[in-house]
Amino acid sequence: MTVRKPMSLVALAVSLTLGASAYGQNTPSPYGGTRSGAAQSGGGGAGAQAQSGQRWQAGQGAYGGASAHSGQQADQQILQQLSQIQQDPNTAADKLFVLMAAVDNQCEIQLAQQAQQKAQSPQVKQLAQQIVQDHQSAQQQLQQTAQALRLQLPQGIQSIEQQKIQIMASLPSDQFDKQFVSHNQAAHAKAVTKYQAVSQLAQNDQVKQYASQTLPRLQHHFQQANAAAAAVGLPSAGSEAQPASGQIPPSGSGTAAPGSRGDTSGSSGATGASGAYGTSGASGASGASTGSGRDAASGGTGGAGAGR
Repeated sequence: MTVRKPMSLVALAVSLTLGASAYGQNTPSPYGGTRSGAAQSGGGGAGAQAQSGQRWQAGQGAYGGASAHSGQQADQQILQQLSQIQQDPNTAADKLFVLMAAVDNQCEIQLAQQAQQKAQSPQVKQLAQQIVQDHQSAQQQLQQTAQALRLQLPQGIQSIEQQKIQIMASLPSDQFDKQFVSHNQAAHAKAVTKYQAVSQLAQNDQVKQYASQTLPRLQHHFQQANAAAAAVGLPSAGSEAQPASGQIPPSGSGTAAPGSRGDTSGSSGATGASGAYGTSGASGASGASTGSGRDAASGGTGGAGAGR
């Protein structure tokens, strides 16, 4: 007995050592893969740090793989729904709007959730919080509308949108704030225009109601994005960025471009017609007001006809 007892203790110690090593090598890591024995036992500071970095990279890879798989599923679901939507042209416009609105809601929610964690500006964080709250509520309402249309909404977002969000999340914090605000300025300006049209053009009453009820929230988000833009040093985005008529003003209006052709033709006009055209050729429009019909047309554009 006195001989076996030390042997039992030694055997027990060896057994525990081997068991701990095996556990360290085979225990699954929450980041994917398995924990190594060296990292689990804490032996060597540099080795432990290296193992920690490897676990983080493995975790990122596992997350990216799961995200890519989810994106592929969403891609397939969207394509299937698009194929079904095409079968009924009478309801296609309403269903297409509902499908893409659901995708947009989920994209905005996921990006805003990143902003809640990463943004530095309080205004940007407040914008992100409001977007998450409102778009989640809108998505719930949209789900009911989709059921009435017998439309299945995708459970996730497309692969390309997931990659965009991952790229945005990897930006430095100061760049992220500006990029997030700029994105929401553009996205909500576009959404406001779309929802305004659908609230009038939709054939289905539930679709029309959803667009009408969601529109004020989108307009509020756009205003919040402009306020956040000022906080991070970006210009405000407004409707004045484009002409009110949506068209380019016509050329040759008399005051346009008096510098190049107007000056040259004007000088010849002054010598060609003594007093018939009044002033010198610096302004072709004035000559057009007193000339004949043919010369007035050419003078109105500041052309060389003023000199005839």
